[in-house]
Parts: sequence; structure tokens; C-alpha cells
Amino acid sequence: TQSYGHLQCEKYQAPLKEFIPISPSEYDMDKYLWRKFPKFDRMSKDLAAIHNFGLLDISMIRLRPDAHKANNIPGHNDCLHWCFPGPL
Repeated sequence: TQSYGHLQCEKYQAPLKEFIPISPSEYDMDKYLWRKFPKFDRMSKDLAAIHNFGLLDISMIRLRPDAHKANNIPGHNDCLHWCFPGPL
């Protein structure tokens, strides 16, 4: 599955309790189409099942907008890449 981005990730200071999808009012800010990632993940899982191959599901990281690099490097607005200690 895919690594989820978060709009305005710099405003988060803690993990989410549940995933908050991008609302239609925010679509103009969603230049990377992150709102479509859940659909792409479902398609990937379906294809993996049809063709009998494994798929590493990393979608749980969507609950960690506070772990984006934007929160760890001042002046950088990178809300797609992550900074986690160790392997997932």
C-alpha cells in the first residue's frame, strides 16, 4: 500500500485516533491527490488477492501525521515523507 500524505502536517503534534479523510473543501490544496490513496490501496489489495501475491500494508501510518519530516526539520514543508525510528 502507499505512504499517505497529510495536508498541513505541521499542525499535528500527536498521532490520530482515527483517519480523517480530505474533505471536498480541501481539494484545491490536495495537489498530489492524496485523497485518492485509500482507493488506490483497495485496488492494490484486490489485485494482490486475484494474482495470489503478498502485499505489505503500511496504511496504518496514515494515523501519524505528526511523524512527517515537516515536523522534524524547521523550514521544510514535506508532508509525504516520514521520519520513523527503525523499520516499520
